[in-house]
Amino acid sequence: MGSGTSIDHYYLTGDEALILNPIIEQEGWTPINRDSIAIVAKDEDGIAGFFILRSIPHAEPMWIRPDLRKTSLAMSLASGMEQFLKETSTHGVVVIADNPVVQRMCESFGMRRVDSPVFILD
Repeated sequence: MGSGTSIDHYYLTGDEALILNPIIEQEGWTPINRDSIAIVAKDEDGIAGFFILRSIPHAEPMWIRPDLRKTSLAMSLASGMEQFLKETSTHGVVVIADNPVVQRMCESFGMRRVDSPVFILD
């Protein structure tokens, strides 16, 4: 920290946390939503830093009755979910594509494969 600079920490939740989106978007990151929580550091010059806990939507499982597999039902359900996500401005949806069918479906919706280490705290 700077010489003699006082930095305060506080939490932002709900709609309040959305004030961080301009900085987040400027950095090229996925915008946060109302379910995010942020701890923010602020000094006399404004926001000095922040750390965000996101609620990232994890889309799965999808189940199709066996006699309706290989029909358009899976794509219809996925399209309905995509529409809901758009209407609710939900960002950063994660899908564990553990088979080729799901991988192709994700690609058809413009999702990109993450090529980055992922860690889980149990």
